Order: sequence, then C-alpha cells, then structure tokens
Amino acid sequence: MDLLTYAYFIKNNDEEKIKEFNRRMMIDLKLHEIKSVESLIDTLSLSYTEEWISWVTEGFLLSYKIPQIGEEFDLLKMGSNYHINIELKSDLDLDKMKKQLIRKMSYLSALDVESYCISFSSEQNRFFQLNQDFLLEEISVEKLAEIINKQEYEKLTLENIDAFFEPSNYLISPFNTVDKFINDEYFLTNHQEKIKKEILKKIEMDEYFFMLEGGAGTGKTLLLYDIIKNMSENELVLHVGNLNDGHLKLRNEYGFNIHPVYKLNENINENINIIFVDESQRIREKQLKQIVHYCTLNKVPCIFSLDKEQCLHNSEIEYDVKSKLESITNKGNKFKLTEKIRSNEELANFIKLFLKTPINQTKNLSKDDVNSCFETFLDLNIDFSSDDLANFIKTVNRIAKNYDGKISEKSFSKDFVKFINSLRQEINISVPNRYNNIEIKYFSNMDNAKKYVSFKSKNGFKPLTYATSQYGKEPLDRLVTDDETPHKVIGQEFENVIVILDKNFGYKPNSNGKYEVFTGTSNSYYHSVKMFFQNITRSRKKISIVIVDNMELFNIGTSILERF
Repeated sequence: MDLLTYAYFIKNNDEEKIKEFNRRMMIDLKLHEIKSVESLIDTLSLSYTEEWISWVTEGFLLSYKIPQIGEEFDLLKMGSNYHINIELKSDLDLDKMKKQLIRKMSYLSALDVESYCISFSSEQNRFFQLNQDFLLEEISVEKLAEIINKQEYEKLTLENIDAFFEPSNYLISPFNTVDKFINDEYFLTNHQEKIKKEILKKIEMDEYFFMLEGGAGTGKTLLLYDIIKNMSENELVLHVGNLNDGHLKLRNEYGFNIHPVYKLNENINENINIIFVDESQRIREKQLKQIVHYCTLNKVPCIFSLDKEQCLHNSEIEYDVKSKLESITNKGNKFKLTEKIRSNEELANFIKLFLKTPINQTKNLSKDDVNSCFETFLDLNIDFSSDDLANFIKTVNRIAKNYDGKISEKSFSKDFVKFINSLRQEINISVPNRYNNIEIKYFSNMDNAKKYVSFKSKNGFKPLTYATSQYGKEPLDRLVTDDETPHKVIGQEFENVIVILDKNFGYKPNSNGKYEVFTGTSNSYYHSVKMFFQNITRSRKKISIVIVDNMELFNIGTSILERF
C-alpha cells in the first residue's frame, strides 16, 4: 500500500474504522502518528502530483517491528542502494528526535547498505535528517523527495525483511561480549527500560527488596548488569555459581565488584550500598537468610534475579527460592520479563514442543480447518450476527472434535478466550525450520557421536555437556565430555549450541494423555532434564541435537520439524 492511499483512507473514515483497518493490516501507529502520515502527504502534495506521490511512497512499511526485539519504525522502505526510515513526531523536540534517530540508525547500520533516518514534525511540517556525524540537520521537502525518488525500491515479502533483521546481530551478553557491553553497544527493549526506571525510582524511595524474574532468552541478565553498570559505587554483585570468564573480565578489567555467593562473608561490609544476586534460584537457605538479614538491618536494597526453570539440583527445586522471595518482596517490586529476545522464534517454539509435544490425534488436525477458523474469526466484527456466529462455531467445533466438550452459542463469550488459547497451543505442533537453524542427528554409538560433536565444535558450534556426581558412577557419565557444564554457562549465550542425548532421555504421556513429556533419568546427581534445558537455551541462533541409539526420541523430535 502507498502512503497516499493510506492518507485518503484516514481523511475519509472515522476513528473506529481506522482502528479496525489498522488491526487487519497489522499497523500499530498511535493516533498522532496516523495524523502525521496525513500531514506528510499534504506537505508533499503542495509540490508534487498525486500520481508521483503514489508511485514513490509505494512499499513503505507502517510500524514495522524487528522480530523478537520489538524495535518499531514508523515508516520504513527497503532499497537495494539504501533504506529509508521516517519517524513521525507531532511536536518539535530536537533532542528527542536526535536520540530516536541515533537509535534507529544503530539498528539499520547492521544491514548491507546505508540508510537515511529522517524525522518529520507534523506540528511545523519540517523534516530533519541524521547526518554522518550523528547530528540533526534540517532538510527541505525537495531534498526528501529526491531521497525517496532516487531509492532503488526492492519489493520484498515481510519474511524477507524479517530475515535482514537477524535478532542475534543486536543482542549482546555482558559475559560473552564484554567490550560491547561496556561500550554501550546495545539497547534495552522498551519493557526492559520501563523496569529499569521503576527499580531505580523505587530504590530512591527507600524500597529494599526487588525480584527480577525471566526465563531463558528474555534479557534478564543484560538488564540486571545494565543496572549494575549504572550504579555509582559500593555495589556488591553475588553470582550463585562459579564465575565465568566474562565475570572475571568485568571484575579484573572494569572494576565490577563480582564474587561467587559462597564468598559472601569475605565481601559483605558496612560500605555496601546495594546488593545484586544473580541466578538466585540456586541460592542456599543459609546464604539467603544472611543476605536478607544484612539488608534489613542496614537498610540496603537488594535485587534478586532468578529463573525458577534453571534449577539444576532437586534440592534447589524443593527449596523453592521464588516463594521465599515473594514473601519478603512488596507486590510492586516484583518484575517479570516474558518476551524472548535472545533465541529466534523458531528455536523457542521448537524447545517448547520438544519438552512437551501433543500426542498423535492432535497432529491429525487439518490445516485447512485451522486456517478457516482463524480467517473466519478475523473477518468477524465485535458484534456477531447470528449467522456469522453460527458459521464460526460450526468451524470451531469441526476443529475441536478432539475436545471433551463443544462450544455452544450460549456459552461462546465465556469459553471463547479459554478455547482460543488452548487451540493455539494444540495447533502449534510443527516448526517450519525455514533457515535450517535446528538440526537433529542420529548415531548408533557414542564414539561416533562424540566425533561428530568434535567436528561441529571446529565449525562454529559450542558443545555443552552434563554435570555428574563426584562421589560415584551414574548413568550420565557416558555423555560427559571435556566441554562446559550447565553450571559454567548459566547466564551466558552462544551463537550455536550442540548437545547429546541418549537412552537416559525419552518421553512419557502426561496425566491426561494429551501430551508426550520429555523426561530424563532420575538416577543422576543433578536434574537431567533441567541440565538439558539449561544447555539448549544458551543458543541465540542454531541448535544441534545429537541422539545416540534412541530411535523413539529421534522420531518424536523430528516429527516436530517440517524439515531437518
């Protein structure tokens, strides 16, 4: 769609129709931004013909968001010689404009050609461009027209454009890319920024205990260390585990006061102004009580960062640190990151399905039925006519034939959200694996499997192994290599990861018989499934699972993928 057409639509429809159109077209512009598109076209129309404006504004994406990261561009047009980004502002705040355009340019600079980043103030109908020295300079409407006109527009699918913005190009780790972290070569997501501001504000209000919770890949560690980096002095960072090379570099070269939690007594003193506890889900009861006592007595704030899924020993699961922290933390001081930004969406979906995959009958659902259901749903207005509702329910019931109950017209409103959420889970039973980022290999013996892992390690993959007991033999011993264990890589991330599975792992039906749940031997010192999960979620881009002499595991694992 060209911007002229969109501007005409805005002028000739009321707010409700514009909202409905934007929803269907997946446009997420704010009201002032929508009006700014209209003002932009009006400004161009003073000097140029409608047919020319329609031609050159074809291909602008409205409110494009980088996958996973969520960074949004108001207007973005891709070209083979350069890209164009136009940000829409109602007012004229040059400082805000500059900061915004620098941020946009930082994301676009990772692409293959240069970019123009421009801001438009609809209040004054003026254009400002970020120049090569990262300074704002005002440009004329003629200059803007020249930039748009000379662009060699590339007509790409949304999937093609998404592929340009590889999330791993923008994600850094405080441990694996220390220099980039120190030099501020990263941006927090809007959600991360919001949490950071809230925590810092509450610290100034003399609040003491905070919880920062987030699963693997949500950016929890980056946010925590960003807050630490911005603290002035006298902070104590306690890592519940062994320090990795990144920790040591931050401490030895950049002065971060980081220590393993078992050295708490040696490093806690009256000069400490704030304490950070990373990987708190693994902390021992005595250590937690000591930290809480010190902070309460000395009125020192403490931020606990945790992921309850990253426990590695049954004792950690049983102690349930999360519930202990919830009991001492005010409701407004509990923060949770939910959106995964480290791993790509296909990896996240695959891992979820690999750990819990629907049993056979679910896999017989017709894709045509599913598409019909959602197309019908998207076409319906909020006020269902009886005919529309009846047709929709008929389609849904055809898909829902494996459910215990059916959805009636009477119970539709009450059951709808619950059903749709359930339906989304049930139909998400395969991963396209478009870019071959997920690999599953099969070997009949361990020696050959380990040789393959060694080969992959020389070709860009990070092998991760399992931790076993120091006090005797156990089933996972044959899987162990000289590579790093889950304990050593907690909080770290790698571009590509490879792991081994054998007959110590498998699947069993859950209690209602609808899912196959991934399981591991219960005879290992550390929790086998938790270790696998810890390892596999360290990857940002690719994973390779090497299966040894376990065809059942291979069959179920590969059934999740459309290609492998």
